[in-house]
Amino acid sequence: MKRWVRLVVAAAVIVVLVVVLVLVTRDKEADAAAPDTSADPDRVAILDIPRETISGITIEREGGRLSLQADADGLLEPVYEHDVTFSRSRIDRIVGSASSLSSRRVIEESAEDPGAYGLAQPAAQVEITADGGTTTLLVGDRTPTGDGYYVRTADSATVYTVSTTWITPFFSSLDDLRDKTLAQLNPQELREVRIDTLEGRIIRLEPVRDDDDDPEMAFTALAVTSPFRRRYQASTNWLEEVAGTLGGFAIVRYVDDDPENLEQYGLANPRARVRVADSRNAVDVELGEPTEDGRYARFPGGRSVFVFRGAETLIRTRPYDAITPFAFIINIDLVDSFVVEGGGRRYVGSIERSPGEGDETIETYKLNGAPIEEDLFKDLYQWLIGLQLDAEAPNPQRGPAAVTLQYNLNNGSAPVVLEFVPQDGNYMAAYREGTAEFLIARAKLNRMLQAFADAADATAE
Repeated sequence: MKRWVRLVVAAAVIVVLVVVLVLVTRDKEADAAAPDTSADPDRVAILDIPRETISGITIEREGGRLSLQADADGLLEPVYEHDVTFSRSRIDRIVGSASSLSSRRVIEESAEDPGAYGLAQPAAQVEITADGGTTTLLVGDRTPTGDGYYVRTADSATVYTVSTTWITPFFSSLDDLRDKTLAQLNPQELREVRIDTLEGRIIRLEPVRDDDDDPEMAFTALAVTSPFRRRYQASTNWLEEVAGTLGGFAIVRYVDDDPENLEQYGLANPRARVRVADSRNAVDVELGEPTEDGRYARFPGGRSVFVFRGAETLIRTRPYDAITPFAFIINIDLVDSFVVEGGGRRYVGSIERSPGEGDETIETYKLNGAPIEEDLFKDLYQWLIGLQLDAEAPNPQRGPAAVTLQYNLNNGSAPVVLEFVPQDGNYMAAYREGTAEFLIARAKLNRMLQAFADAADATAE
């Protein structure tokens, strides 16, 4: 199994384990928010209100008012002017604490000075409206050990301590209750990657169809179709980085559900965009200016602005890094002959194929018309298809080619010709079909030409 495949599989397993851990943690939190007082006779019930009878919860605290009201199905939802999605599990933590709250420790049965516990001006006041009327819970200071809060009900002078686990839900902000989950993606089944980089270039990867007859796409499942003039194989190393990045995607917080000026967030004309999709789900976000913990972002066509984390390395990607930069790579079985010209010499490599016994094919290898060992011939062919481009060519200069490669194929297509034109003392521009998008080091071409010269000289002896 290839290394990148193993890493992708490992990343998928990690994602599954994280999801399971989150679900188990949520279950434990829900249980903790609604302790079973019947199993512990030492516990004293402070609140014991059937959940199904609760029609509203209003919490006043330093961060402002949070109000939950029952909808048509009897589910409590935050009262909010905008149509947004909230986390059911986080809401249930509040409802659980408001319906069933208990304590193992009574601090004072008739407190003469509630202010000593922060209850004269409580940190939170929770009003629970149910069929039986309204009950008010007051939350005061944290205990000296920091693991609990002083509480009492408005109609009682008895002060209790209650674990922070059951009280902290009352301090949840509206943003805390927002659903910030993103679609789970399977790195093994990526079908689309689109990155609008900060430089203003669009990197797009699309799947190679099973019936695709382009021989250069025979070694890849995804092709880079933009921003270059022709397709290139996607880099497996870069795909590993993309797969590793997916687990870090996160909505940190929501900042504006009704923005009057998107430009202040850099979203009137988004600075970047990331879209990654597998066979079932997609994550698609437009990104604006950087801020604490990430960048301002929103979903395309959406209105709410949030802070998104995890996309920075992707939107800074150079398009060159997304490709496997072979000048031309093709299976040798599709090649009848090739011609190499450079350094004042010309080399012709050819493969003569004839039928053998049964399905066997007999292949004879020649260089400049002279027979050559199969291993040496294939070593020379490896020099050709192993040529890797080094960088993009922003302004290539056309001129006479110093090195030319021609591949004559047996699949009915026209010969493929690569011309390498000197640009400076170190690089040549790689031209194909009249255009050049990349540079290649002269040293690579010189080493290739030397390998052919040595083979030709040895064959001629």
